[in-house]
Amino acid sequence: MLGILYVGVKRSEFFDSIATMLRNSIIAAVLILALSGAASFVAMRRLMLPLGTLGNVMQKIAEGDLSQNVPMTERTDEIGRMATSVNGLLAAARQKVTLEEEARRNEEAAQAERRRNDRERQQAAEALQSQSDDLATVLHVLEHGLTELSAGNLAYRIQDDVPPDYARLVVDFNKAL
Repeated sequence: MLGILYVGVKRSEFFDSIATMLRNSIIAAVLILALSGAASFVAMRRLMLPLGTLGNVMQKIAEGDLSQNVPMTERTDEIGRMATSVNGLLAAARQKVTLEEEARRNEEAAQAERRRNDRERQQAAEALQSQSDDLATVLHVLEHGLTELSAGNLAYRIQDDVPPDYARLVVDFNKAL
């Protein structure tokens, strides 16, 4: 059975109440959407601002500025764990720089020691060469003197200059005759 049920409400009042409910629903939906958007913005900002700060610190560290202090290491969330990890990397980088500087200083000290040893060896070699030259000169002078003596020249005296360390030998040779 089909039929029409008649309610004693005027048509205009019925449509006005529907329009009011529709308008109120649209206003409520817009308010809910605005509040949701604002809450999402605040939540995203709360999450992204620390990441941006941490990212800036990481960028400075990557550029070689190891004087940075890593913020947010006291946090107990993921951002705090990331900050703690970056802080560990920073400490390792600082230690690496310290070790490299120490190695450079040690290398410079070793090079200076090698140069000093080389100079000392060179001086010792020059001193030995000088002594050898002096000894050769003295031997040549004595050889000539002995040759003169063996030829029967008993009046021969060494008149040649000899190094000061061997002057006594010449004096003794000349006194012996």
